[in-house]
Amino acid sequence: MRRRHRWRSRRGEPRRRAALALAAAGAVALGCGMLSCVLGGDGGRAELWELPRALRGAPLVRVALREGVAALTVAVHGPYAVFDERGGEPVARGAALAPTQLRAEKSGLAFGRYLFRPGFVRVVPERSGTLELEGTRYRGELVVLWRSGQELLAINRVDLESYVAGVIGNEMPLSWPEAALRAQAIAARSYALYQVQARRRAPYDVTDGASSQVYRGLSQETERARAAVHSTLGVVLSWRGRLFPAFFHSTCGGETIPAAWVFGGPDIPPLGGGPCGFCEASRHYQWEVELSKDEVAAALAGRGVVPPLVSVAVRERGPGAHVALVEVTHAGGRLRLSGAALRRALGTSVLRSSRFEVEDAGERLRWRGAGWGHAVGMCQFGARGMAERGYGTREILQRYYPGAELVALYPAPASTLADGARAALLAGRSPH
Repeated sequence: MRRRHRWRSRRGEPRRRAALALAAAGAVALGCGMLSCVLGGDGGRAELWELPRALRGAPLVRVALREGVAALTVAVHGPYAVFDERGGEPVARGAALAPTQLRAEKSGLAFGRYLFRPGFVRVVPERSGTLELEGTRYRGELVVLWRSGQELLAINRVDLESYVAGVIGNEMPLSWPEAALRAQAIAARSYALYQVQARRRAPYDVTDGASSQVYRGLSQETERARAAVHSTLGVVLSWRGRLFPAFFHSTCGGETIPAAWVFGGPDIPPLGGGPCGFCEASRHYQWEVELSKDEVAAALAGRGVVPPLVSVAVRERGPGAHVALVEVTHAGGRLRLSGAALRRALGTSVLRSSRFEVEDAGERLRWRGAGWGHAVGMCQFGARGMAERGYGTREILQRYYPGAELVALYPAPASTLADGARAALLAGRSPH
């Protein structure tokens, strides 16, 4: 018996007609963002993973671009093919794809006028950088999944080097010194590859936001970004032959702290923290903010705080004077929570770090603190400060990930930029 096609139009037309219709349509299209507060991709726990072996080139990274949405608009500015969940021959192809809507419906994923059952669409551009989703260009290909509850998950499958090129300019100003940009490229690559290993059973490896690393496709992929990637191609941080999550943040405020204290997991030297001494130029090095007691009470209402709020007091501190425990006294009693939880409740751009003092000023609370972000791993302003004082990429990474080794996981193409700069970096002659 002939197998029935799973991809059919809503009028019951066979897949071939749907493919032709799609082809015809295509022939007619500075804060915890720029300077990151990158968190662990899977709860933040800093486990260790074996380095991947025998890689011939950059592996793929699965980046969640949109999750939990009802509709998306995709376009391809050049030749493309569309596949269903079976792979094999494409169900549609064309010279270009005009902006076309994908919608989550009760019975599957609607792409233009046609329906995919089960809900899986893979859009593969023939040329790199011609894919567009919601107005942003990307390299690689797009996979869209339909989920129960009529929601879509859009994933950009892109090679690791292209992904890092799309991260750097969104995590660090591209006007900063080359040594700092190279350090950022290596940290970003290490973090992403760690997540690829750690999340093999998950539908994606990283998101495109600050909960992983800020990635915006081609929007910030400039010559300086590409140079930082090419000159460090395939280079990652490791410890005793294992990958670790190379966390980074905007400003430590003078001292980085252990990842184990912030995220849990093993306490290893590269994530053990230590003195910085190079981030004083950051406007977040020291900060002050005032909030009314009513504002704080409202932010903590979900935790049972009843106005009027009486006081907020620091009860315990951890490494680097970061707040471990806060006690909030209010009309309904007392609430105890961590400094990190208080930051999340008040807003991480308001309470910029958990290293703070709080002073009662009558109807208001005055907060004085240092740094921006979780203070684990590389301090980005510190990396800039080191580079401006003549330190190289390797020295920057040694300061913020002490004891880590630099490893090249796959061969570089025969180009002076990739071969020469990378060889110098691996040999300890860190290029500036």
